[in-house]
Amino acid sequence: MDEILKAIILGIVQGLTEFLPVSSSGHLAVIEYAFEKFGGGSEFFTENIFFDVTMHFASVLAVILFFRKRIIDIFRQGNRRILLLIVVGSIPAGIAGGLFSKLETIESIKTMPVIIGVCFLITAALLKLSDYGREAGVELRATGFGRSLLVGTGQAIGILPGVSRSGSTISVGLLTGLKREDAVTFSFFLAIPAILGATAVEAMKLASGRNDVASHAPAIIAGFVVSFVVSLVAIKLLLIIVRLKKFSLFAYYCLVAAAATFVVVLIK
Repeated sequence: MDEILKAIILGIVQGLTEFLPVSSSGHLAVIEYAFEKFGGGSEFFTENIFFDVTMHFASVLAVILFFRKRIIDIFRQGNRRILLLIVVGSIPAGIAGGLFSKLETIESIKTMPVIIGVCFLITAALLKLSDYGREAGVELRATGFGRSLLVGTGQAIGILPGVSRSGSTISVGLLTGLKREDAVTFSFFLAIPAILGATAVEAMKLASGRNDVASHAPAIIAGFVVSFVVSLVAIKLLLIIVRLKKFSLFAYYCLVAAAATFVVVLIK
């Protein structure tokens, strides 16, 4: 398979699954595993950190562009409370990310698709639980730091490949009483420092990892552009889906993703 085509496929997967509640890291790990197992892979995609960094950076740029007015508003004097909520909500993921990075847990799980399949099942359970959230929710600007910490804990769980970051944060937000649209918005606000932090950690590994970037520039650019554009579409789509109260339907998709992952493992 042509390298640029592979980059486009991974860009589409990254853009859709980073924000739709189906786990981008889980999908990318399984697809890369399948590329490698069935002979269609490239060491560049499975080993080069730079490609992962650019793909995730494209996604976070899409969030910043989409919510640019709300983000600017946060830094105005009357909205500093939301900034504090984001800081508090980011603490659990920061602690978990540091611990997992030190133990190299995430990289190990990415090579074990069976565990990723189990994590897809966990995501499905979380999404179904979101149906039990209260109809009349609390607005983000009126929420407490305890709720912010709980949503942040959901984000920490979402670090595991196969557990959706957006799925876990939005589900916890709905279950703890946030209004539907505010639960989505807060999830995206928490995504910015989380993805930037993870991207920075990966970027620091470039010095010691493979960095054969120049010869793969067309594939990198293609993956970046596709990931950015598809991420914008996915953000808008998720807001519509949550507004229509169809969020938990993604649980069925995650069941299919888990089954597909187990099938890929079993095929000789």
